[in-house]
Amino acid sequence: MADVLVAGSMVLPIAPPDSSWGRMAIKRNADFQEEIGWPELVATVANIRDSLPTQNQAQVGILAGNYGEAGAINLYGPRYGLPEAISGMNSFWLRGYGNPPPQILIVVGVSREFAKRNFAMCALMGHTGNMYNVENEETRSHPDIFVCGAPLGVGRSSGEPFGISGKTLLEERSPNYGESSAVAESLECGRRCYPYTQLQ
Repeated sequence: MADVLVAGSMVLPIAPPDSSWGRMAIKRNADFQEEIGWPELVATVANIRDSLPTQNQAQVGILAGNYGEAGAINLYGPRYGLPEAISGMNSFWLRGYGNPPPQILIVVGVSREFAKRNFAMCALMGHTGNMYNVENEETRSHPDIFVCGAPLGVGRSSGEPFGISGKTLLEERSPNYGESSAVAESLECGRRCYPYTQLQ
């Protein structure tokens, strides 16, 4: 029985992250660290959505810069009535962005520079964090959460969601993904094989 508990503590996140067992589990599987703060991230996104005028709340979409944030939104978002995340990462592009497309985006997991480059108007509305003050990708690399209007790509006939491609998101994430040509190629192939609905 003791062997099961010791093994479980190293492979399952069953201890607080700031405990010695939690630190040991994170050391053995760094993915645990990246999941710390997901419930707080989603609650913050929901609070930002709820702070918008009532008539605008139904027009909101959530653009996530990586699969972790998108997964968090899709896992914890239903309890808040949040829409599924929009993302160009991995297979998330298959889900598209809804019909009709959102008019307002809550944007998570991107840098301020990315937001400035890709949107005509953005306002900083919040930050990511977690109750354990554990530093991870979300708190270190892109802690800001924005509310943005139409992306600059709208109006171009690019076929990309809001004019922002998976490749653009991949380039934004390049410190984490390096030069992953296989991922870039699969995103490029995906757009040819399963193009997004054109924006009107």
